[in-house]
Amino acid sequence: MPAFPLFKKWFRLKSLVLLVSLLALILFSGSQPDISDPFISGVMWSSNLGVFCLGGVLLASNRFWLKLFGGLCVPVVVLGVLSEIMPENIAILFASRWMVLLLQSLMLATVVRFSLEGKTSNQTDRLLAGICGYLILGTLWANLYGICQLSGAGYFVTSAGEKATDENGALLYYSFVTMSTLGYGDITATTSFTRILSALEAICGTLYLGIFISTLIPRHMAPPASDSDK
Repeated sequence: MPAFPLFKKWFRLKSLVLLVSLLALILFSGSQPDISDPFISGVMWSSNLGVFCLGGVLLASNRFWLKLFGGLCVPVVVLGVLSEIMPENIAILFASRWMVLLLQSLMLATVVRFSLEGKTSNQTDRLLAGICGYLILGTLWANLYGICQLSGAGYFVTSAGEKATDENGALLYYSFVTMSTLGYGDITATTSFTRILSALEAICGTLYLGIFISTLIPRHMAPPASDSDK
């Protein structure tokens, strides 16, 4: 049974909701406004994540996927608020990142499934979902880099010798630069593990684009069947 059937009448392009939410999250993560109150910062973080999850719910195809989202969103939001209130607690930060990683993985699986198998959906909607999958892949890898830093598996430094962190959006920037194979070199990995992880991201980004273009673009650009072909 489709999840939230009424939304189908309200949103002809359901993926557009997710795309706008993703772009807002990426811009917010890069700007990092200076908020002195950790509670307000936590509320802003959870609100943005809630909008992000809304897009995933719109693309969920049945109640099973909806229950998975509901089961993950609640602990992710709670841990996210706690990590903002108690940023010195490494255990909470670590648990929060792993829960976000699980949610991102579920989001990616949902978007790819909708993009490739949503035969009854609008073709433009499926194209937008494919773009969302690429953005989710970049945020997922940025989260992996943050987990590496928390666990001590490796760090990232800028060309000026400063440590790249999440606070100024450096890891997210590094993730998208690596995934798109631009390779500016202004941020580099310091350990063999993070270098291999970066190389794997570049490979995954290239494969994703190849699969996306080869499967979705021809289907979207195909001319409609004529009456004689029916």
